[in-house]
Amino acid sequence: MFLRRAAFISSGLAPIAGRRIVTPPNAFVLARGISDTPAAFGKTKENKSEEGSDLPDHVASTGFYKKHVLISTGTSHWAKKYEDADAYYAQLQETLKAADIKVTASDAVPAGSAAESNTRSLLVLPDNIQFPSVSTADFAVLAQQLTSTAAHSAIKSHVDRHRIHVLVCVHGERDCRCGDRGRPLYEALKKEVKNRGLEGRVNVLGVSHIGGHKHAGNAIVYPSGDWYGLLEAKDAKTFINAVTNNDVIWDKWRGRMGLSKDEQKNLYRQSTPTAGSAHLPAGTAPTIEMTFILPNNTAQSFPVPLGETLMTVGRDNELPNIEGTCGGNLECATCHVVVDPKFADKLPPISEEEEDMLEYAIGRTQGSRLSCQIKATPKLNGLRVMIPTVVPRKFPSMSDFRMAWQAQPAMRMQQQQQRAFSAATSSRMAVELPNPSSSSSSDPDPPPPPPPPPKRDFKSLTREYGPIALGVYLSLSFMTFCLCLTCITVLNIDEAQIKAIFSYIKSMLGFTPADPAPPAVPTQAAPAWVAWMPEWMRSPQTRQILTSVLLAMGMTKLFLPIKLAITAAITPMVARKLRSFGFQLGQKGGYKNAAAQVKSEVKERAHTVRERARERVEHMRRDD
Repeated sequence: MFLRRAAFISSGLAPIAGRRIVTPPNAFVLARGISDTPAAFGKTKENKSEEGSDLPDHVASTGFYKKHVLISTGTSHWAKKYEDADAYYAQLQETLKAADIKVTASDAVPAGSAAESNTRSLLVLPDNIQFPSVSTADFAVLAQQLTSTAAHSAIKSHVDRHRIHVLVCVHGERDCRCGDRGRPLYEALKKEVKNRGLEGRVNVLGVSHIGGHKHAGNAIVYPSGDWYGLLEAKDAKTFINAVTNNDVIWDKWRGRMGLSKDEQKNLYRQSTPTAGSAHLPAGTAPTIEMTFILPNNTAQSFPVPLGETLMTVGRDNELPNIEGTCGGNLECATCHVVVDPKFADKLPPISEEEEDMLEYAIGRTQGSRLSCQIKATPKLNGLRVMIPTVVPRKFPSMSDFRMAWQAQPAMRMQQQQQRAFSAATSSRMAVELPNPSSSSSSDPDPPPPPPPPPKRDFKSLTREYGPIALGVYLSLSFMTFCLCLTCITVLNIDEAQIKAIFSYIKSMLGFTPADPAPPAVPTQAAPAWVAWMPEWMRSPQTRQILTSVLLAMGMTKLFLPIKLAITAAITPMVARKLRSFGFQLGQKGGYKNAAAQVKSEVKERAHTVRERARERVEHMRRDD
């Protein structure tokens, strides 16, 4: 009671009460001291959990869910308990709750067709699917569509143009800390995206309460599904850098969509040196076993940490043909793999955007997926993945392999440095296909012969490398044409010499010599239109040059097999060099994305120059 009265006086409401309450001088200090303690706001990021966990309190502070549905409301101010104020929100939340689908309101502007109270626009993440108009009568169909693996869409939808979505909790009516810390963070992120010219790629949205009062400001990033907390407005630049580069800020990381709390904790331990594997008992690291079947008919097995994508595993271990040029943002097909059909029902459903990118995949076949969209889960333990070749091949059975375990200490040390694996689980195994000649004669089921080497025809090159393959071929053709034309000009080959050569060849083959040339007849007068032609076109030299050009073009055709072979040999090197310069080859919208990236970098540098100039001016003013 004593502290309650002190707080009442400190709020400035004591005169309204009609009487004065006498309190000691330190009463206000005591009240403020209690309200500002960590116990009032929960544990801070330095505090450990009550169970004595070795992890910061913000780690694994989000629950398990499979998808996230955003309701476009056009406002960032919602009632404290929005589910009580909006029947549409409450009904949709109740419908999708059983399917582990999270529902949140966003400040996105709804589509024009969604103007009625029982019709809204929805955005499904991480699938990145936009439903312009969904009524309450469509909820049952929507729930079935979101939980089904079928690609058919019963409700009208389209793929959202943004590649990355950042959701910031700004629900100040529900939680004052989300309003005080979330809204400045939201404004800073919007400003940073605009300054860099990333509006078409990164979409920053304000959303209703997502949980985590003591971790505000809170944000979620899709398509990765990573949750972050304890963010401030000053972190906007670092945060956008991490988001666009597909990096994780582990000191702000709260968890990840699709993982349980234990899986999130284990992933944090593996990914951060401070939480390292020393806290894990030997042999209990949360990893699963995966085998990659390489194009050269060998296989390699790796312990993969839960939550990590197959693309990351392939790039960390330098597996061939797994490049991931776009960084896992569904903008290319350079991380294409073929998954074991036995695990088809255990994989996440394929999205429309992934289906579009697979159209550009080399050697696509049944079971083709993008490795950036497949994360390691306990259900995928023992998964086998085949790296495709240009010529599609059948997925091999387990009888085609002879397991030969080979310890590689150097590779184990490299994996420890890269992912902070524990010493007991950082092992790598190499598995080779058996040699048919070395198999015993008593083997009742000898393995099949290895598939033929991949065929590198011009069509496959253009599909894989885009216009760069055509550019290399045309450059070789032009060089060959110039070489042939130079030879014809230097050797002074004219019409009479060509006729003499062909006559000699015909006589060698036994053909009857042609009749002697008829006597010359007077030349007829040229047509009247010839007089209108320029003088250089009527001269014999022009006709000789045109003849040489046509002859050189014909000779160039003879070098077609050689040109194709050279094109197949040097196109990968040229493409690799151009990719190092920032060009995005062999993917949809690659040149537009490269141009946008250059534009973004120019804007960022201009912004940096302006900031430096402003600082210098302020410094000069202070000196004056």
